Amino acid sequence: MTRLILLGTLVLSWPLGAQTLMTPGEAEASAIALGKPILLLWQAGPNAPGFTQGFDRLFSSWPKWTAQASLLVVFTRAKSWDGGLPPTYPPLGPAAASSALVLWTPGTAPRIWTELPPILELSQALIEASGRRLEPPYTIEPTEFDWGASALVRVGEGPYWNGSGPEGPTTWVEEGPVGTVLVVRERTTGQRAAFPLEGDWSFLYDQAAQSWTPWSTVVVKRP
Repeated sequence: MTRLILLGTLVLSWPLGAQTLMTPGEAEASAIALGKPILLLWQAGPNAPGFTQGFDRLFSSWPKWTAQASLLVVFTRAKSWDGGLPPTYPPLGPAAASSALVLWTPGTAPRIWTELPPILELSQALIEASGRRLEPPYTIEPTEFDWGASALVRVGEGPYWNGSGPEGPTTWVEEGPVGTVLVVRERTTGQRAAFPLEGDWSFLYDQAAQSWTPWSTVVVKRP
């Protein structure tokens, strides 16, 4: 029961919310002056509210990491209904029709996500774009989860896992650890599961009931 409670506890405050957010034009000038990349939240299309909430939740869930990241990148937001981006920004292409997260160093090609990236993937992208050191938002030891004839094997340092079993191969992505479990999402179906960081029960998320239910006992393997 403790785990089920922990699965619902997330810090939902936005650590940068109290700061004055720069306009895209101001962000570009600051990025050039400081030699930093820009992280732009482009809000467009009917999915904009949900995408924006997911973006805020992504950062507020990792306050220590967010505080470090704020020193490496210039944050800005833009709403399509308020007008386009400054002409000096790179064109977003098809991504301009929907919400997107854009990591851009002026003078280089941008990296664009139309789905919010896993926090570990974004962390690595910030390191590559800024050329600076950034502690990972979290670390975990398990490299494999086994249950019955099925298994999940972590790919490198994460955030992706390869699944195998009677249902065939699957790919899962980490949403991150919450309490004593690691929450992952299957990339094709969107099914979410929570695996114990120690050998114990795993849980599946029931979207209709908005709750977690026990799934299977799991053997946890480490390097």
